[in-house]
Amino acid sequence: MRTFLLYAELPPTSSLPRWMILDGALLPKLEYKIATLGVELNINIRYYPLLRGTRWEKVSDLGPYLVTWSKEIEDWAHDTAPYRYGVIFESDASIGDLETHWKKLILCQHSGLENQLARLYDPIIFLYLLKATEQTRFESWMGPMTNLWLPNLFNQQYWEAKSSSETPLFLKETCFNDKEWQSLSDASTAYTAWRLIQHIESYFPHKLQATKQDTHTFVLQQLSDLKQLGQVNEQLATYYLNIVCRLGNVLGKNSLYPEITACLHNLKAPIEQRLKQANQLSVSLAQNPRGSVESYQ
Repeated sequence: MRTFLLYAELPPTSSLPRWMILDGALLPKLEYKIATLGVELNINIRYYPLLRGTRWEKVSDLGPYLVTWSKEIEDWAHDTAPYRYGVIFESDASIGDLETHWKKLILCQHSGLENQLARLYDPIIFLYLLKATEQTRFESWMGPMTNLWLPNLFNQQYWEAKSSSETPLFLKETCFNDKEWQSLSDASTAYTAWRLIQHIESYFPHKLQATKQDTHTFVLQQLSDLKQLGQVNEQLATYYLNIVCRLGNVLGKNSLYPEITACLHNLKAPIEQRLKQANQLSVSLAQNPRGSVESYQ
């Protein structure tokens, strides 16, 4: 049975060796910093760039690194990229076995969308994948990792995933199934919603919820509603968020602004044109609101 626990801080170290996968794209000069800290602390820090030996080898310094854990490196990584720097895990496997497993994870593909790098060393992306997958697949994703900690940018805590398999299972297939692939898309949407909070803070502070997490949930709901119109990029999602923050629910039958609703549902026009037009129209309509527009939760 899959087990997920939430911690405010990382649990103390155990008898098992602790490792990190650190994101070189978010941690500038990562390899230099590791080597420097090793000298300063007089300890042997083992590390391995996971893109070495792959088609992305020339940019391996911007990719994930397998690194032996130390509190000093963890603190530096956290200060540099809070709750996004990578993942932490415990395992008694050899560095060679860990390297092999993690290379399978990041080189995993999806049918029809080959030659993409799977950023499973991003803790939010890996969390969404593990929560969406089936039990057997969960154990295969965990592989030789016994305990895995995933920093959570959204609530600034740590999710812990625990393997219940006595014998490590390893990925046999190097492809995501459809449900797993969808979870990666959902993680991307969650990040989009988090970035859009800043837009609300700047332009619609009255729509901020009690906590930042609540505001994140509010934005996620808007993005979920928006899916009925089709696939959109972040800019188009911003247009829709503008409309909702000004006028409330405009997609349902109870909309107080039927001209906006009709514009958004006009399938004869491209979705980009519909959202731009509705956004512009919402500016003038918001100056003369109709009735009492309830806060759209």
